[in-house]
Amino acid sequence: MKHAQNLFTLSSRIAAHKKMACAALFAESSARIRLKRYRHHMHRARSLELLADLVLMLRKGGAQ
Repeated sequence: MKHAQNLFTLSSRIAAHKKMACAALFAESSARIRLKRYRHHMHRARSLELLADLVLMLRKGGAQ
């Protein structure tokens, strides 16, 4: 993945997905759609956070 090379890019994508998740809650859609979009963006943000942690761990020499 291209983004794994740059932690700043990962952190900005994480922040963007969290903002999109919050925005989804206040959109003019049905509650079902708002929740679906919120969950999608939070899932993406959590996945990117795990990827960022993995990149940091690998850069430090892996888990001990």
